[in-house]
Amino acid sequence: MLSVLCAVARRQLFCYDITALVLVVQWIERSPPKAKMAVRICPRAYNYFTRIVSVKSKLKLKKNPGLKDFQRYIAAMVQERGFAEETIPEMFMLLMEECGEMAKAARKMAKIHTDKNSEHFHLDHEVADVFMYLLDICNHFDIDLEQAFRDKEKINAKRTWE
Repeated sequence: MLSVLCAVARRQLFCYDITALVLVVQWIERSPPKAKMAVRICPRAYNYFTRIVSVKSKLKLKKNPGLKDFQRYIAAMVQERGFAEETIPEMFMLLMEECGEMAKAARKMAKIHTDKNSEHFHLDHEVADVFMYLLDICNHFDIDLEQAFRDKEKINAKRTWE
């Protein structure tokens, strides 16, 4: 079980692997000494698992949110779910992974040839994942995405497009 726990910490096992999640959580709950060992060896993954099992999200996104509302929500979500310690390289790799899943979902929707044995992705979910990682990166660098968009669009409006 420790290997599964450490795989999660290294992002080699993903949260949709429900069987592994259940097994690790049961293993941790049955044995306090093993739980202490798990905390020592892989604290990030241990926190991830215990939050999934024991805490329901208290986050609420207001009706008709703006970009700033989304950024605040993502900042709180990252804290609540234990992802605040992710490094910039990890964040960018996760963003690129989601971009790939988004592209694959778009290919399937456009009926472009894909491997029949590959995973099925929902385009709307993958777009949302990309948006969340983009906001997380903006938050990390203290970028107000709405203001950055407005500033960049002022520049683009002056360009000649051919």
